[in-house]
Amino acid sequence: MKKLTIFKAYMSDQEDARKFYVNQLGFKLAEDKQLGDYRWLLVQAPDNREVSLNLEVARTAEEIALIGRQAAAQPLFSLCTDDGSRDLEELKRRDVGFDGKTKAMFYGTGVMMRDLYGNRIYLNQEPSETGIQPALRFASCGEIGSVAFWPIPSTPFARNKSSAPRR
Repeated sequence: MKKLTIFKAYMSDQEDARKFYVNQLGFKLAEDKQLGDYRWLLVQAPDNREVSLNLEVARTAEEIALIGRQAAAQPLFSLCTDDGSRDLEELKRRDVGFDGKTKAMFYGTGVMMRDLYGNRIYLNQEPSETGIQPALRFASCGEIGSVAFWPIPSTPFARNKSSAPRR
């Protein structure tokens, strides 16, 4: 195995999901193809060509039950940033909902946000960029692109009314 290329998130409406990820989060549209009655829809984080998020319409009862809960109380994925304050303000301006305030931890300074269905997404600025020295060193954004995956501790966040998930 060499690298992660695609992961899937179930949505009830692909077009609404596309608009959220592209217009609000600033992702780029990687592929959008109609294959009969199936729509193949991939988005990618800015500055990332290695990993795509497949925005898949939920069809079965099992898939529908996963909408907004695919990673339970943890983030579905994390995004690295080189300027957390800048990105936080820009995402707020685009009406992205956040849970709680930014918090400095050993792996960086970050904040939890939600997509339009309630899936958690963690925005993180690495320790080397915030001046906080990590107790352990995880993969840096440069090693795996701008989408990073590492353990995020379970921390309760205050629910932001603007981030109420849709079903």
